[in-house]
Amino acid sequence: MKMVKKILKKIYGIALALLVVFSNVPVVFAAGTVALSITGPATGSIGDQLTLVVRAGAIGGGQSKMYSLGGTLTYDKTILQLNSCSKVSNITGGNINKNNGIIGLYDEYYDGSDPESGASSNTDILSCKFTALANGTTTVTINKPEVNALDTSKMTVSMTGKEVTIGAATSSSTTSTTKATTSSTTKATTSSTTKASSSSSTPAPKGTNAKAASLSVSGYTLSPSFNADVLSYTVTVPDTATFVTINATAADSKATVTGTGNQTLTGDTSTFKVKIVSEDGNNQKEYTITVNKQAPATPKDSDSKLKDLTIGGKTIDKFSPTDTNYTINVGEDVTSLSIAGIANSTKATVTVSGGTNLKGGTNVAKVTVKAEDGSETVYTINIVKPQTPTTTKKGETTKKGANTTTTKKKSSETGVGTFTIGSPHTITPAYSDKVDVYDIVVPYEVEALDLSLMLKDSNAKYKVTGNENFQVGKVNVVTITITAEDGTQRTVILNVTRSTDVDGTKLTGIDIGGGYTVSPEFDPDNLYYQVDVDGGTDTLDIKPKVPEGSTAKVYGNTNLKEGWNTVLVSVTDKNGYTRTYTLNVHKEGKKILGLTYQQFAIVAGIIGGLLLTFFLILLLLARRRKKEEQVPVEQAPIIDFKPEFNFGSRNGTDDDIVYPNAELNQDSKVQKDVQVENGDEDVIAALNPTIEHKGDTPMLPPRSESHESIPYDPYDEIVTKDELIDAIEEGLSTKNPEKLKMLLEQEELNRKKEELRRKEQANK
Repeated sequence: MKMVKKILKKIYGIALALLVVFSNVPVVFAAGTVALSITGPATGSIGDQLTLVVRAGAIGGGQSKMYSLGGTLTYDKTILQLNSCSKVSNITGGNINKNNGIIGLYDEYYDGSDPESGASSNTDILSCKFTALANGTTTVTINKPEVNALDTSKMTVSMTGKEVTIGAATSSSTTSTTKATTSSTTKATTSSTTKASSSSSTPAPKGTNAKAASLSVSGYTLSPSFNADVLSYTVTVPDTATFVTINATAADSKATVTGTGNQTLTGDTSTFKVKIVSEDGNNQKEYTITVNKQAPATPKDSDSKLKDLTIGGKTIDKFSPTDTNYTINVGEDVTSLSIAGIANSTKATVTVSGGTNLKGGTNVAKVTVKAEDGSETVYTINIVKPQTPTTTKKGETTKKGANTTTTKKKSSETGVGTFTIGSPHTITPAYSDKVDVYDIVVPYEVEALDLSLMLKDSNAKYKVTGNENFQVGKVNVVTITITAEDGTQRTVILNVTRSTDVDGTKLTGIDIGGGYTVSPEFDPDNLYYQVDVDGGTDTLDIKPKVPEGSTAKVYGNTNLKEGWNTVLVSVTDKNGYTRTYTLNVHKEGKKILGLTYQQFAIVAGIIGGLLLTFFLILLLLARRRKKEEQVPVEQAPIIDFKPEFNFGSRNGTDDDIVYPNAELNQDSKVQKDVQVENGDEDVIAALNPTIEHKGDTPMLPPRSESHESIPYDPYDEIVTKDELIDAIEEGLSTKNPEKLKMLLEQEELNRKKEELRRKEQANK
């Protein structure tokens, strides 16, 4: 029952959200108010990721919570691009369509049955991420917001949007919003104000404010913190930085701002000026930003290799600093080995673990070399010692050469089959399974690498550390530790530098020929998708949509095999950063009549089984029929119908008299003799005792006047049920159906006469 209620609530909630979004008819009018607003950064630069939040402020008017939100998110799409939206409150149902900005959120517990449902005052409702596309100013707001409280009571909404400025807040940058507001308000006010303004009003005085409302450098912190009355600031950037992005807005939107945007660094110290001129041109303020590069740090020694390695006082044969795996065999009586390593660099440290308490089988010892910069190389030594003889159930020890169960040797494989970094990056050197140290540079937006490894041995494992919260302009060390099945370890070092460059590797879409689409719906930040294709598709025509100045390559989209295929789309921007999108392509098996081979085989088997069963049934029926034909069957009597007419009947009687061989003219006064064969007198007398005899021949008596005065009804030749029963019994006993035939023919004749009578009556 609870599940049914929950489903009904969800269905009602969805209907409520649709009604809120698409209908202008209020659901329920009731008291209740809510103040909605959009919060987030007011400024940004092209390429910046901006997060704006829809927030419910004060809720009043007799209501304490809101349970749904509808409307349309509006903004200038030439300036901002909506990437995604996520719900951040207890209003968990519904979603927002990022293509048209339509909002349809609802809470399935609209009846208040869940005390934690709904959004209270001062609660964030929706978080939306935008990408800055072009310089300009736009206001992000919700058009025609609809809010419902408990049990769908409609609330009165006040809406405050968020003005966002990308780049310099110049007059040209505000053109898009100015046009919008002008076109929507001028018509409404011109007719009512033109006369007054043309006759008596004077132009409003131009603004004199030249102060800044905001001032910042993307990715860095101003010193001191911004204050409109403070004109000088400093910023410290890494020595590798090549440019900075300066953002500023004026307190008066009609003032002119110059000196913002990307600025190139020309030396260790660069100075930039942001000038704001008031609307009237009489006042100006000039803010100075001094950018200082950090002094290049002395690079730390990264040598983490061994110069020499000794075990048991002896140098390992064929030792190589780049070979990190060794195996030695010892006798049964060896319980420990002394292991020593000499680092190649005097600034590196060497740590030895293992080599003591040796047991039968494989023992693992490790020599770890840590360089000055923190990078490490681990040398693994597998010490193999013979197994100690085991005791049998009878107390006997197994002898060498006897049939014993051997344990499979565990693998020491630490190789990497595939190594993928989904995040935009550059890598030096190119990846190779024989290289353990790499230098990687990522753009400013990347704070952690999207790593994916597939090891050569499925029993091996790996662990990643340091892959989070990358610092700008610093070397962030990411360590990948691979542990083989037998415990052998290998360490891969990624020295990651987070740059101040902007990422240009995000696709804006992926088109696939043949009508195929990716699932889920494409999102530039999502790197993994699924594509389902039919069994006849061997090649996918994939056309990535890349940003200006970037290129894309597609790998693995040909010779598709049945089942799962991996297709990679690699995007490289002008800075050399690379981002990889993965398409998991599932190819169906080839079909016959719309069925896969397996499905067709199953259906064919079922049809074949049914046909075989039908054939067997026909065969059994044929055999049974043949046996029945061989058994003699007594032939039933054949009924031969002959007409017989009964004359002399009167109305209301059933005493029909049968005159064999009689010839009468019905209703005539002339009556012929009836010839009766000798011996039939008794029959005639029994049938009608009024018959007279003349000599040896019985004669019908003449009709009396009273007899002829009775109207004769030729249609009253009734066959009764009793007559039929008697005729049937007589036929069965005598095997002579003649009487039954007569009665049946008489009944048929009666029906025809009844039809004739109805026609005569109709004619009268």
